Amino acid sequence: MACPLNVGGDLKFYSNKGLDLDMIALSAGTLALSRKAIVATQDLLADKVETLPLEHDSLELFAINVLNIIPALDRSRSELKLWPDGGIRKITQYAFSQETIKDAAIFKLPEFITTYTFVTDVFRERVLQHNLTGFRFIELWDSEANPAAKEMQRQRYLERLAEIERTKGPEYSFAEVTERMSKENKAAVSGKQKLQLDENDSLLIGDLMEDTLTYAWMDPIYIPPIFLDMKWHLVEKEPELKLGRQK
Repeated sequence: MACPLNVGGDLKFYSNKGLDLDMIALSAGTLALSRKAIVATQDLLADKVETLPLEHDSLELFAINVLNIIPALDRSRSELKLWPDGGIRKITQYAFSQETIKDAAIFKLPEFITTYTFVTDVFRERVLQHNLTGFRFIELWDSEANPAAKEMQRQRYLERLAEIERTKGPEYSFAEVTERMSKENKAAVSGKQKLQLDENDSLLIGDLMEDTLTYAWMDPIYIPPIFLDMKWHLVEKEPELKLGRQK
């Protein structure tokens, strides 16, 4: 696990795991890019982000702070769960204002300024064009999608989640289930999240994709804290795993 230490105002690393990727997550709202990724996307980033060189013995890494804050969320067409004071607790279905986004390649929403980073297709295509590693894209909104088809796919996704909930067995804490996964050669599921150990017993995290109903797998450099409070149940392992989205 690669974890940054704050030393005299500079970020230093005490582990190299995951640092050979072109993008790593330092925290929920802070990303770091390799020199290769910075060069490949520099015209898209331009004045939209500020960069901070990170201290490392052999790698060139840069933390990025997204400055492009856009009020692009279309609340009237999004599905929102609100706090009593009207603040957004969770967004279950995103809709954006294309007129507000315009030609932005990377941005943040005022509602989630300290956490989520959003990108558009032009940024994703640049990442794929240059074979940059470590990026994990989740489609939240398609400006050209057929509303009826999208709603049908949404229903299939909800039915899949309901099936997972309906067929679950005994539930365990994160610590308990990871131990059982190793002993019983199983995977674990909680809602749309799935855990599985690879051939080296490294933990992989899968996220059920709404558009394909398959899991997008990633090799995390840290465990999301929310996972520690979730309840998990054992399921069969998937025979072959490939990192990223699967068609």
